[in-house]
Amino acid sequence: MVLERIYPASWLEKKSYFAFLLGLTYSVIGIGLAVFIFPQSPGIASLAFTSLLLLPSLYRLITIDEIKESSEQRFSWQKLWQDNKNFIKIFLFLMLGIEIAFTLFAIIFPDAALVHIFGEQTAIYKGYTGGIYFTLDLFKHIFLNNIKVLGLCFLLSLMVGDGAIFFLIWNASVWGTVFGTLARSAAANIGGHPLLYYLVIFITVLPHGLLEVLAYILAAIAGGVISRGMMEEGGLTPRMKEILAYNLVILIISIIVLALGGVVETLVLDNAEAYRMIINSAFGV
Repeated sequence: MVLERIYPASWLEKKSYFAFLLGLTYSVIGIGLAVFIFPQSPGIASLAFTSLLLLPSLYRLITIDEIKESSEQRFSWQKLWQDNKNFIKIFLFLMLGIEIAFTLFAIIFPDAALVHIFGEQTAIYKGYTGGIYFTLDLFKHIFLNNIKVLGLCFLLSLMVGDGAIFFLIWNASVWGTVFGTLARSAAANIGGHPLLYYLVIFITVLPHGLLEVLAYILAAIAGGVISRGMMEEGGLTPRMKEILAYNLVILIISIIVLALGGVVETLVLDNAEAYRMIINSAFGV
């Protein structure tokens, strides 16, 4: 593909912040292509186009990540972090760029256009309660729901290699659409600029959102590297054992990070008065 030839994967790995612009730009291109080619139902198509644009770059990065892991002679936490830190940062910046793109469209588009273009995402907004009050039972519900998402990220990557990319982009698009729509609705109901409300929402959900996204990314990395290793090795070779060992540890870490994210979500949002005010205002409560 022409676009990814503009920059080498090794350069993207060294300059991970560039992934933010990549996610933002590819999302805008994906949305534009979806509206132009599939004007009747562009919502899912925009995610598909964005995924297709990102896949070549991410595939090359997974290859680099696998080579690093398979070259290690024995396990160490330091090497585990060193092998994966750049890839993790790239994914985080990508998700942020995608989320920002969908947020801006959610704020800018007229209501009718927003519902038409992002129908699937706005359907989730209509069922959004905001999680205004947090209890132990709600924490369990949040964690169990998130663990399902994490499991899907791992399994999709394991079965399809890069299969979790679409799922991760879907999550980022939903968050962007929901946050943008909440900010826009609050501004319409009580006045003020929607970008200010979005900033409050973003800062409030950032601590637990970052941990949740990190957990999903770790699970996707583990599944993707194992999948590629199985295809190349064709059996349980010594190299494949190393790949399995490293990435099963990554999967376990992702579950721990996800649980921590649930705790942070319960603690932070339970005391976020400004966030609750915006949610109530958005729904006219």
